[in-house]
Amino acid sequence: TLMSIRVNEPMNTTIAWIRQFNVTALSIAPILVNGVNTTRYSNWLNESTELIIRAPEYYYFNNGTRLMLLNSTEASLVVHEPITLTMVWVRQFNITILSLVPINVNGINTTRYVNWLNKSTKLTIIMPKYYYFNNSTRLMLLNLTALALIVNKPLTLNASWVRQYLVSIRSPIVITVNGTRTMNYTAWVNASNAVVLSMVSIHVYRNLMMKVLTAVIINGVSERAPNIFSLLIMGIREGKVPELTYSIMVNKPIDVTVTWSNEPYIYYLLIALVTVLTLLGLKHRRTKR
Repeated sequence: TLMSIRVNEPMNTTIAWIRQFNVTALSIAPILVNGVNTTRYSNWLNESTELIIRAPEYYYFNNGTRLMLLNSTEASLVVHEPITLTMVWVRQFNITILSLVPINVNGINTTRYVNWLNKSTKLTIIMPKYYYFNNSTRLMLLNLTALALIVNKPLTLNASWVRQYLVSIRSPIVITVNGTRTMNYTAWVNASNAVVLSMVSIHVYRNLMMKVLTAVIINGVSERAPNIFSLLIMGIREGKVPELTYSIMVNKPIDVTVTWSNEPYIYYLLIALVTVLTLLGLKHRRTKR
């Protein structure tokens, strides 16, 4: 600085100085330094000047990511020396985990886990393979039962479950259920799937007695089979014992009992033959006319 003074009289001059200090404040997110919104504040401030710094506790990027401040949100200092301040932040990611039934997320049992976790935090999820509502309804997990992740981005997970119902089928004679020959079938079946029962309707034994299908009882409701005469006539016409099929849509627990009756084979066979012959005779007469 250049100053010019014209001397016309005796003069005493004192050069006055003020001490200043370099103040630097750095942040990866905007902060307020003495009223200036900035990420890099660098200035020379007079000695004893008050330095006021304000910062938000969280700074959001609006994409499931935020910064959390590790310093105090407000600081007030009197400048007596050079100052360099760096605001310390930790990056956090939004984690959302949803489930129809309780699962364990980082030690917390919940159906809805929503939290901000620090970058590189370990996320542990433990889920049961099956969740039972009672003895005949359950959910089966379609995901892995255990999952461990390192959090490096926002994450939304939905645990996938399929509802299953217990299906029990009993028959004193072997039948076929979904392609499996059995007398006692018990299985968990996915909701909206079908269970298909097929069975030979008449079983003839060496003592000339026969077992005849009478009904399929589904959850206490009886679905009657065709009567024995109809079955025998069908068998005579087709040249084989009739096979019946029942398809059951599973949308609730299913309990099925297949019932059979003991009947004398010869007696009913003769009646069926006479009936068939009579019908054929009537048809032949109508044809002649």
